[in-house]
Amino acid sequence: MTAHMDTVPTERIVPVIREGIVYSQGDTILGADDKAGLAIILEILTVLAEKDGPYRPVEVLFTVGEETGLRGAKAVDVSHFKAKMGLGLDAAGDPGAMIVHAPSQDPWQARVHGRAAHAGANPEAGINAILVAAEGIVHMPLGRIDAETTANIGIIRGRRATNVVPDLVELYGEARSRDEKKLEAQIRAMSDALQQSAQAHGATVDIQVSRSYKRYHFAEDAPIVRLLSKAMRSVGVEPLLVPTGGGSDSNVLIARGIDIIQMSLGMHAVHTNDEHIAIDDLETSARIVLACLISD
Repeated sequence: MTAHMDTVPTERIVPVIREGIVYSQGDTILGADDKAGLAIILEILTVLAEKDGPYRPVEVLFTVGEETGLRGAKAVDVSHFKAKMGLGLDAAGDPGAMIVHAPSQDPWQARVHGRAAHAGANPEAGINAILVAAEGIVHMPLGRIDAETTANIGIIRGRRATNVVPDLVELYGEARSRDEKKLEAQIRAMSDALQQSAQAHGATVDIQVSRSYKRYHFAEDAPIVRLLSKAMRSVGVEPLLVPTGGGSDSNVLIARGIDIIQMSLGMHAVHTNDEHIAIDDLETSARIVLACLISD
């Protein structure tokens, strides 16, 4: 069982319960992502410690830095673990959903080199790196590319003075896809758009592409999917196999040989001030996990 201890950055959270649903006061996130997962794991360990009768051997992994790039999972030495499959308690949506298909993510960075000049005296002598970057971005396919692929430019950094034609701008973005060929094509399209803009203006570009995490895809008959499906049905929840556009600790751990599948816990509107989770959904999720551990 695994969950992450960090949340997106926030101020002091004050939880409130209204009609069986846990919210924040409305001016912060709730942090159910992923405190809900932590709570369920601690509850399960408490139940198992008091339980008579056999249950599956279980190991627990709490990670940090999930929200900032799966950094905790990437630092884990998986040789410490005997388990070859497990449950990730870190997915939004009603109980019953399990994430069986997730994308690869490639961070994309670029530096556009123009030429500095005085913005008032001789702007004609300069090459505006911000303008080059802007025209490149305009011609990039971004946002929702198709059902499996997305792309985004999230950060633009330029010079600080307004009286200088900027000679440098930095761009930070990403592309994701559940299809490796589509991801490769998307990265190429983003890079080509910027290169063409730079060439048109006499600028140059340095582009770096890296791999943050790798895609995964579980078939319906995968052992962890069968185990979780059986457990869900045993507590009256119909399993739903779904894809996602997001990454999780599962991407990292699966690549290292542990088949971790993420299951929904009832979290909704995560990363927003309207984030909430029903207590009944927390209890249902805990029952599902316990059924996985005591099933034969």
